[in-house]
Amino acid sequence: MEKSAVLVFALSVAGFWTAVGVVVIAVNHALVSTRVAAFFRETVWLSPNALSVARLPMGLALAWTVSEQWTFAGLLLLGCGIVSDVLDGLVARATDRVSETGKWLDPFMDKILYLPPLFVFAASGMIDWTLLAILAFADIAGTLARPILRDHGIRSKATNWGKAKTGLVFFLMSILIIIPETRLEIPVFPMMIPVMQAIIAGLSLVSVVSKLPR
Repeated sequence: MEKSAVLVFALSVAGFWTAVGVVVIAVNHALVSTRVAAFFRETVWLSPNALSVARLPMGLALAWTVSEQWTFAGLLLLGCGIVSDVLDGLVARATDRVSETGKWLDPFMDKILYLPPLFVFAASGMIDWTLLAILAFADIAGTLARPILRDHGIRSKATNWGKAKTGLVFFLMSILIIIPETRLEIPVFPMMIPVMQAIIAGLSLVSVVSKLPR
């Protein structure tokens, strides 16, 4: 493994997340302005739910770019998806438009954003099918359980376990998108990717269990 390739890989991952962080901080700062908040409130396609739904085409397009190994396009779509994920909640609170629909639509669209490209990564041999199946099962179970719990008068809220899982999934995806460009062998470091996958699978199961009534 060449040191130059490792350096490019590390700088690429760091650069991607720095760019995403800068955009999120800038938008969060802008929303403090009543004028900016009013603009988001009055613009239909910038409503919290519209920002969430935008992750549907992003997820499908991301799966395509991943299959073609288009690194820049993949990172751009992933970055837009992550910003959308953060932005819908910020806008909902800043414009006083928090809704029950938004509370389930946001995490559901997260799954639409990351599951299709993850299946492409699994098909290419970059990640483990079994651990991905656990994640997908837990995500589907959690999504289906939400309306059932609601019908029984139980409010199912997003948990820190679920948020940690989603954040780690996005981080893993950024790594997987960049790896082919730097021509590093899989795995980059002996157990990095499978360990991350195992943690994600565990967090997904804990997230579902933590939502069940005690």
